[in-house]
Amino acid sequence: MHVREQHQDLGAADPAELWLERREELGFPLGQAPALAEPPPPPPRLAPPQGGADAATADLIMEIGCEELPPADADAAVAQLRSAIGLGVQ
Repeated sequence: MHVREQHQDLGAADPAELWLERREELGFPLGQAPALAEPPPPPPRLAPPQGGADAATADLIMEIGCEELPPADADAAVAQLRSAIGLGVQ
């Protein structure tokens, strides 16, 4: 006998049906958000780099979380990043 059939034989309610009934009692509130009075402002624009030739070659620092990756996958990710941006990533 399948677990679901055993569950039904015991007269137990289906958890999905109970969940649906409860959501209906509450007016299906999940996923509903009040409308905003006005849209949020756009993010501020960053100023272009100031200066001469050094401004075109400014440093870029990125942090990519890879603490949970196996070491071989982290090494492969670094190689792919180097290849994708075509620069001497250290």
